[in-house]
Amino acid sequence: MLTLLLAALIGCANTVQIEVEFPTCVDWTPGTESTIEAVEDGGDWRVTHTNVVRGCDDIFEPDVVGDGKILTVHEYWEALTEDDCTVCFEPTIVLVAPPRGRYELGWYEEDAAFAVDVVDFEVE
Repeated sequence: MLTLLLAALIGCANTVQIEVEFPTCVDWTPGTESTIEAVEDGGDWRVTHTNVVRGCDDIFEPDVVGDGKILTVHEYWEALTEDDCTVCFEPTIVLVAPPRGRYELGWYEEDAAFAVDVVDFEVE
């Protein structure tokens, strides 16, 4: 699991730990539409891009940028698969125990100009 510290998220005084995961899909049906979902998980917040089909050996390497409580995730992958093997992944950004407040996260595929989706969530 890759862990990043995003100091710009809340300002110089606070940091938010960001963890990066890319588990395989559970109960996936080919052709299922991809979505962005934000879910609270025991004080952490998990933002997941569902149903992403990539090469079996590819590695999720996102670029996460924060400005206050507004985050941008650019989804990049290191293509390591040398054959036709593919698998469904659920690349995930985990905000570990983020401070209270309203957050907005835009998720982009690589350098796309338009977000796949923008999710808002409230940390209480």
